[in-house]
Amino acid sequence: MDYTSISSPRLKEETTSASTAGLLQQLLAESTHEWKLSPRLVSLIALAPIFIALAGVVTALIGGKVYRAFTGEDRFAENLQVFLWLLAFGLGFLVIKRHWLAGRFVMALLYLCLNAGIFVIIGEEVSWGQRILGLETPETLKTVNRQREINIHSLEGMIDTFRSFYLIIGAYGTILPLLFMRPQNSTGGAFARRRAVISMLVPHYTLALYFLATLVWRIYLGFWRLPDKYYFVMTKYSEVIELILAMGFFLFMSFQLRKISEDG
Repeated sequence: MDYTSISSPRLKEETTSASTAGLLQQLLAESTHEWKLSPRLVSLIALAPIFIALAGVVTALIGGKVYRAFTGEDRFAENLQVFLWLLAFGLGFLVIKRHWLAGRFVMALLYLCLNAGIFVIIGEEVSWGQRILGLETPETLKTVNRQREINIHSLEGMIDTFRSFYLIIGAYGTILPLLFMRPQNSTGGAFARRRAVISMLVPHYTLALYFLATLVWRIYLGFWRLPDKYYFVMTKYSEVIELILAMGFFLFMSFQLRKISEDG
């Protein structure tokens, strides 16, 4: 009997597992170095979207009152979103300043555009201060706005545009980081130089799950009809996904600022 042929599949499986584990260890070591944080904290950053998503599921299972407290209008998830977007906005200006002072004017302008987009998102989240200032929605706007608020994303004809916008963001932050998810010592000099520039514009691969959540959720909403029985739960779960994305942008800006401060 040829025992080699019997053990060969198991040997290949063990070899694959060992190489995968080795790659993950390399990526974790590299991420720890780039974040300048402990491996445990970097792992927590990378896996936090899973915990946030599960928190949304758990609160929904507990009951409507708890779920509304977590995902309702002006409640925990939405308020934390706005806070994280504001932090990302503030960090964005520091990143712009550092790039400008370093003579990277194109990069500074690109981040200025990104910050402008974040400003719009903040305005949309708080309906441009309507609830804070107690402003009444004009009657003409009420007739064309699904939420009857002062915002753009709920206007008839703009809903699909904003969904596509978030779909693109999700794809950008998911696919591009994974394309460059290779240990630096496994890449050549030319690739390493390109990667250094690209890393200023592409989220670190440890942040991929923050954008993957948005990508998967937008694909689901775009191609499948929400079940009537769970319509409220599913629509409000969007607040959980948006919270994950807001945290992703805050961490992206934090990473960029740390990197610029280190590189000079």
